Amino acid sequence: MFVTHDNTLLASQKGTNDFVLNIESNIQGQLQGTIQFDYLHQHFECSVMMSASDIKIKSLFPFRGLVTAAPSIPSYDITQSGYVTFEDSISKKGNQQLVWLILDIIHLYNLSRLKLTSIKEVYDEVFLVAQKNDPSLSYGKINPHQTINEKYTELLKKKLKRKHKHDYTTAIGLLASVQNLILQ
Repeated sequence: MFVTHDNTLLASQKGTNDFVLNIESNIQGQLQGTIQFDYLHQHFECSVMMSASDIKIKSLFPFRGLVTAAPSIPSYDITQSGYVTFEDSISKKGNQQLVWLILDIIHLYNLSRLKLTSIKEVYDEVFLVAQKNDPSLSYGKINPHQTINEKYTELLKKKLKRKHKHDYTTAIGLLASVQNLILQ
């Protein structure tokens, strides 16, 4: 995949050499749609939700369960550098974040195809640490949105980065994706 940057704004569909973004709805500055791209002769389709402060992508095809999100932009900074402009078009920063999130999806896809055992081993290490602190946790069901589990999401991100040399955009999305892969 060759990464390009196109800083033109979009109305309802945007295509680059890397991906096609179809906006299906725009409700109060919240854009929803699909993003499609090809990687190594494999077609991918993901749902996408964008607002001035957030971007979330969930894979739909070739398999469900990969989740990634851009860091949330604080409300005081949105007017300067939000993901979606006040004209409800995607900013240059939003376009760049989409590229990074696509790379997260591709990297998780590759790990799931080529190194699923390795992902499980790293998750098992993190789960054992988490279960020592909270024996009620169930395998594959650590809630990444609970404040108490933030340290485990960060630990998983750090261990996978060290082992596979890719820095994921968000630890919460990474934990959700790994658990979805393990439970499939």
